[in-house]
Amino acid sequence: MQLRFTASSNLYYHRMTHFKELDDAIRLKIPKYLYNGGKGKWIHCVHLACLRNRDRAKSKQFPEIIALGEEGFSFKFEDSDLLAQLIGDDTPEKCPDKYTLHCWDVECRGAVGETVFHVCFLMGTPVHMHLAKRLLKHFPLLLNDIYLSEEYYGENVLHMSAVAEDPSIVKWLLEIGADFHRRCYGNFFTCDDQKSSRRDNKNYEVVDVCLVTDYQGYVAWGEYPFAFAACLEQEECYRLMLSKGANHDLQDTNGNTVAHVLVVFDLIRMWDMVVECGAAINIENKAGLTPLTLAAYLAR
Repeated sequence: MQLRFTASSNLYYHRMTHFKELDDAIRLKIPKYLYNGGKGKWIHCVHLACLRNRDRAKSKQFPEIIALGEEGFSFKFEDSDLLAQLIGDDTPEKCPDKYTLHCWDVECRGAVGETVFHVCFLMGTPVHMHLAKRLLKHFPLLLNDIYLSEEYYGENVLHMSAVAEDPSIVKWLLEIGADFHRRCYGNFFTCDDQKSSRRDNKNYEVVDVCLVTDYQGYVAWGEYPFAFAACLEQEECYRLMLSKGANHDLQDTNGNTVAHVLVVFDLIRMWDMVVECGAAINIENKAGLTPLTLAAYLAR
């Protein structure tokens, strides 16, 4: 993926007030990487699982990936007979839980499954954020595209903005429809003792892990954007997402809610805040632990 936009500081003011050159570049260079000219396409979970799976150790690869041999690392799944066989009779109408909408071609991504839109947020400079807004003006469905690599799978720009601790960007993203219920469960965000057990499944998007865990992980922040905000003690970002309808009782891979995750990280002030905002304290995770019994289990 090779795209280049001029973004030097001496052109910043010009870009802020004169859009024609930038818009022309976007219209010329971007559409070939998008589905249906930016209107998006519903992608089956097995397609996404195959893209992750080919990077795994052979012992964890699907038989179909192993059969491809070295070709598997560059194989084009889109419109292939192999993908058609794996999808079978499934359609977005018959199996909506197996499909997710993507704007940027899932097989034309950067090294960690990112799009140019993600890179703008990763850089975070005024010039890059201006470019992100112009991209959205032309192709609004880019907003909810996610990272697709095994390491960062599921991360969207709302997760990124919570990590950047920027309430103004979070507010803007929520106002234009960012998905606050998108789960981010890449290897990087997994509990340390579960990373080696990660496996893909052809029938659903999420990754299977061994559920015996001590819940410790440097950035095992509960998968949802609002949980990221809570773990980073970003009260304003958290409340902004709640105001837009975020359900803070949703559970992550381990069945943990945000109340559980805050117990793991021993963030008492934020725990008080989320409970004050209505977070449930009696939901059990997959080990049968409520936030209270989890606190006892972890000696918090």
